[in-house]
Order: sequence, then C-alpha cells, then structure tokens
Amino acid sequence: MKCKSIIHAVGPRYAKKNHGRSEALLQATVINTLQKAKELKARTISIPAISSGIFGFPKDKCTEIMLKNTVNWLALTLVDVEEEDCSVKIVRLCNFDDKTVNWF
Repeated sequence: MKCKSIIHAVGPRYAKKNHGRSEALLQATVINTLQKAKELKARTISIPAISSGIFGFPKDKCTEIMLKNTVNWLALTLVDVEEEDCSVKIVRLCNFDDKTVNWF
C-alpha cells in the first residue's frame, strides 16, 4: 500500500489519579487526527491504538474512546449540510499486536 501522508499524533500518558484529563486528551488527539486527515483530503486513514502501549492507557478505555469519537466525528462530518465534502471515507483502527487488535 502506498502512503501519501503521515500524521504524527502523540497521545497522552495515562494518569490513574487524573484519568479524566487523560481521557479528554486522547479524545482530542483522535478528533484532531481525523480533522488533519480531512484537511489533507485523505480518503483513507489508519490510526493505531494511541497511547495504549508504553504510555499505559488501558486498552479497554482506549478502544471505547477511539471508537466512540471516530463514529461521532464521521457522523457529524458526513451529515452536516454546511460542511464541505469530506474526503475521509475509510477509517481503520489498527495496531501491531493481537491483544490490542482484539479489543477493537
């Protein structure tokens, strides 16, 4: 597969004592990544399980946040009549290890 662009998205380190902030930062990372893909007029984007590795984000919570925000962003972007045509048609949530992939 050829890749036209790479969007470098750095997610938050998970903080148990301040998990609400960690979750909000991951949500913002996902939305900003999708927005950047749209700006670049990407048709397809693959997003790994951001922060679920060495940054310690619990895989179940990471999955929930990424899925919810991706679906919401697509729904809002694709149905907003004032929104210019969105190029993003396929979003792949991916990772390199089976354990994380199985959460998705």
